[in-house]
This record gives sequence, C-alpha cells and structure tokens, in this order.
Amino acid sequence: MYRQKIKRIVAVSFLGISFFCVFVYAYDLLFGDGIIARFSINPLSIWLGFSIPLLLIAGIASRSKWISNGSLLLFSTIGILFILEKLLPAVATYQAGIHDSIQRIDDVFPYSTLDTVYFKNYVPNASFRTQLRPEDGGRNILHQINEHGMRGPSPGLKEAGEQRILLVGDSYLQATQVAYEESLGPVLSSLLPDSFSVVQHGFPSWSPLLEWNWILRKGLSFEPNMVVLFLYNNDFFSGDAIGDNGYLPYAKFAENGEPAGFDFSQLESKYLGLKKRNPWTMMIADLQRFRLVRLTTFLLRRQLVFETLSEEKIDTYLNLPPEAFQQAYRDNNTTKDILTVMLWDYLALMRDTSQWSPDLQERVELSFKHLEGLQQSLDERGVEFAICHIPYPWQFPGENAVRMQEVTNWSDYVFPEGGIQQAVKTFCASKDIPLLDLYSHTQESKTAAPELQLYCPSDPHWTVAGHDMAAHALYNFLAAHFYPLAQ
Repeated sequence: MYRQKIKRIVAVSFLGISFFCVFVYAYDLLFGDGIIARFSINPLSIWLGFSIPLLLIAGIASRSKWISNGSLLLFSTIGILFILEKLLPAVATYQAGIHDSIQRIDDVFPYSTLDTVYFKNYVPNASFRTQLRPEDGGRNILHQINEHGMRGPSPGLKEAGEQRILLVGDSYLQATQVAYEESLGPVLSSLLPDSFSVVQHGFPSWSPLLEWNWILRKGLSFEPNMVVLFLYNNDFFSGDAIGDNGYLPYAKFAENGEPAGFDFSQLESKYLGLKKRNPWTMMIADLQRFRLVRLTTFLLRRQLVFETLSEEKIDTYLNLPPEAFQQAYRDNNTTKDILTVMLWDYLALMRDTSQWSPDLQERVELSFKHLEGLQQSLDERGVEFAICHIPYPWQFPGENAVRMQEVTNWSDYVFPEGGIQQAVKTFCASKDIPLLDLYSHTQESKTAAPELQLYCPSDPHWTVAGHDMAAHALYNFLAAHFYPLAQ
C-alpha cells in the first residue's frame, strides 16, 4: 500500500514541477524577458533538481527490477559527474577563460562589467589571487587593488618638479602573471631618476576607446606629463565583446568628440552579447558554467581549429588574394566559435595591408580615429603622447609554445612582421606620434638569448623577463625622444 502512495506523491510532484517549468518557459517565450530574467531562475535547473531525487524515490519504491536499477544508475552517474566537476580544477590542463584563474578574497569578484563610467574595470579596494599553470611556474600571486581601481599602491600627490609618466594598456599592463613589483611600470620606475614617477594601469581586453575614456575620467587626475598607450592585436579583432568594434555601440560622446561613458540601456540582459534573455539563451548560459561542459566545448573547438588551421596551410592563407582569403574566413567561421574567430582575425592582421578586407580596414581605422582623438585631448592639456605596440608571442621562436600546441596544434611556426605593425607605423608617422615598436626589441632579445622566455609558455603574456625587456626598451625610448636620460 505504501508503494502506491509513494508513487502517487512522486507522480503528482513530478507533474507539478514539470507544469511549473513549462509555464515559466511559455510565459517568457510569449512575453519576453519576464520571470527568468527578473528572478534569475533557470527552470531546467529546477526541473532537474527535483526530478532526479523523485525518480530515485520512484525507483526504490518500484517492484520492477529495471526501474529500480535504472534510477540507481542515473543517480550514481550524476553523483560521479558531480565529483568530477569538483575535481576538474585540480586535474584539467585546459584554459577555459580568464576568470577561471581568479581566486576571490572575501567572496568579492574584482572585475566590474557593464560599467557606465569605464565599461569594465577593477572594483576599488578589491583583492584577489591568480594561480598560474605549472608550465608558467605555478605561482600563486596576490593582487591588491587601490581606491582608484588600479593594481598596486595608490599614486601619491605629484610634487614640484616631478615628471610623471602614465602607462595605460590592456592585460599586458594588468600583468597578473607576475608580482606587481616585477611588472613594467615599477621596473621602469627603478631605472628612472628620482625626479620621475610612473603610474600604470591595464585591464583585460581594453582597447583605445576604453583607454581614452579612462584617461579622461581618471588618468588625468594624476597629472601626468606624458601618456604612453600600449596597443595589442586584439584591439582590432572583430566580435561584439572585444576591441573598439565591439565597444563602440555602447559608447557616449561629448560635443567635442571625447568619450563620455557608456550606455547599456539597449541591452536587455546582464550578459553582454545576449540581446534577449529568453529561456534558451538562459539555459545555454547556465550550462556553460559547468567545467565539464567547458572542457568538452574546449576539446571540440580544438579539433575544429586543428582541422581548419593546420600548420602547413598558414603560408597559403597569409598569401591568398583578398577575395579567396575572405571566402576561407567565412567558410571556417560558420559556427562563430570565439577561439576560431580570434585565430582567423589574427591571421587577417598578419597579412600585408594591401590584402586586407574592407571590414578589417574599417576596424583598424576606427581604432586609429580614437588614437587621434586621444592625441588631440592630451595635446589640448599639454600632455606628451606616445604609443607602444606589443607584438604577438607567436612571432618569435619558442615563445608561448605550450599554448600554440594546445590551441592550434602548431609546433614551431614563426610569424613574420605583420601588416598590423606596418599599419601602426604608418599611422604614427602620419600623425607625428612617437612609436616604440617592441617587435624589433623582442627580436633582438631573442637573438641575443634564444632560450630566454619573454612570454609565458601557456599564457600569452610577458614573464618577468618580458616585463624587464619592455621596461628597458621604454627607458631607452624615453631617453631618445623625450628626456635627457643616460642610455
């Protein structure tokens, strides 16, 4: 008798939960962003959370051997997957995303997103740790964010006669792979005379538009005599969440053309890129949080890249006529997988500028327009301006080799000086902007010491040696172009 009661309770509960979840899905599909978005609930998670134990109870109460064994097998499988999910960070060798290496302190995530002032930046006074992979040294590094939302100690008040240099860039200046004291800014400061000070700020995937905005909103408050802006290839990538091309739709501009913050009112989701947070996008976003799902996706992406971007084809792709390359670009980006898109964007930037597509030329010109605007903003305020271009690690033998092998299955291909480097040189020359081209300096360092690792093996950022190389190159650049320093 009790078995029948249990079956009825399970059946009613199962139907009730199923009806509720179907109702929520139907409501949101019919009326837009409703219950799911407002209350941050996922009906799929609710249904699974209730259904699995109900099925186990039904299996235990059933007289059928198949139902009992099936429910026990299902429950055991889910338990194993749960254990694997928890163990995965200790055994996985994949790179699932920049946020995965961040270890929160006091449960505060140190990054802000959809920030109407800076778009994205550090949370002031936050602190966190980053754990490097064993290939990169395995260090666990503490990061302290000051009250200005910058890594490192707070810049002091500028003293009389002090020459202050402001360095602004993306994750290369963020430099979470090394201790703050080992990063470019502090090393440069140690080389300069006592009358100089260096202020440094970088944030992942910032590009000229966001950097120009931050300099106006915050950077100029430190009264710099000079600003050095660091460029990197992903400043010019396509996509809707990286590079100036992705940030422009949300930017506001003042009457004088300067950026004046960002407006996200057209976004109906707290997730950038999800224009409408319907049940299906919500379900996908939640499923992608699981490490097992990310690992499976990563392995599938790798296989896709291996098939479409074999090492033997690189020279062919770099030298294809424009129309043929664009056709190959479209054919191999049908899934719009971010890893594949970024690799093809990189290939496109490495091609000679005469072979660039109109879309690529437009993206590069957009960033150049922002750089020109920043130059004018600083000139009006009597601040010197210079640009530093950071080369990609795969342009040098033996650099970032672990990542190259893992992501692309390339072994030792060395890319030549790319079209983007020539484009930056041409732009800076036309606008009379002093340019520090780190490509030649990195080449010289690798020639002098071929075994020296300037980039992390699996992380595409500078090692301690890389920051030291860049700091000395910038010191000599400043001595040659701006200040009477001993070289």
